[in-house]
Amino acid sequence: MSERPDSGQLVVVLDNCVLNDILVRNPSGHLSEGIRVAVARQQMAVWTLPYLIYETVAGGEANRSAARTKLAFLQAVSGGHMLKYSWDLLSWEAVHGFFPSGEDRFLPRDKETEIYDASLAACDRGGIVFNPVDGSERPFRDLVYEQKRAGQRDWLERIDVTREAIIQAFEAAQRNGDVDSHDARSLPERDGEVDFCALGGCIRNMPSVVFAGWVAVQTEQYGNRRTVTEEDLSLFPYTGSAAGYRLAKIVRNYETGYKGANNDSFDVEYCIAASQADMLVTSDADLKKTCALMPHKSFGVGGVEDLEDLLVLAASSRRLKQKT
Repeated sequence: MSERPDSGQLVVVLDNCVLNDILVRNPSGHLSEGIRVAVARQQMAVWTLPYLIYETVAGGEANRSAARTKLAFLQAVSGGHMLKYSWDLLSWEAVHGFFPSGEDRFLPRDKETEIYDASLAACDRGGIVFNPVDGSERPFRDLVYEQKRAGQRDWLERIDVTREAIIQAFEAAQRNGDVDSHDARSLPERDGEVDFCALGGCIRNMPSVVFAGWVAVQTEQYGNRRTVTEEDLSLFPYTGSAAGYRLAKIVRNYETGYKGANNDSFDVEYCIAASQADMLVTSDADLKKTCALMPHKSFGVGGVEDLEDLLVLAASSRRLKQKT
């Protein structure tokens, strides 16, 4: 198990979709208030990430008030718990051979404050940011979408590199009778057929010794030269999430014949951020399906209803403690 801040405290990561559900599509406000109360009572911790702040500002061009409300809410319930950029988290694991814990996984408070201040200022300017080099103005939304497109290109390149190896290994396992075969469906961009249900099960139930090899490949990209064994997997939760997401996305891309949207590059950021949390809370159906295929996933995935259940559980736990 990877270390959490308090064994009695539930840790959640919210994505942009569910943040809208909590603050925009929930007119009664009971969800946001429930989260505030649970955080104030230290029953729940909300961890956030810079990419959620960027998505909030990028989507707030048409509604500055809604964007400011979201930023203020995040700052109130997750202050001091903004995770470092995924590159830093993955690099930490590669360099040290274990996951960052305590304050090592979070941005310094002054850096976190800078991100919020800059984001609020961008909201006040209608989503416009200034280029410090030439003083020109640009919509912040364009910068975020460019970042998403660049991230998507990078992920597609990585997926293409591993795609053939995954299919070859799967087909070999099928020939050996190591996986169940059901009704096969034709595989896009490839001769022959692949059973997508079996492929998904093969990835989701990947033996830990095999998955350790994929984690090792991921850590090598960030400077690790150590061998990663199946016993080491618990030391690499962030890298495990990155590798698991990539493998799951290969299955989803083959299944749908669709290489993904620009938003997918931020989806992996949410999965990495949730690596040491109890639950990633999202209302994105496609992200949920991808997460369901991730091998050795270290976190749970739920929606608004699951979040409501967690809040009830947190409140019940407090009442039980008060009685004992």
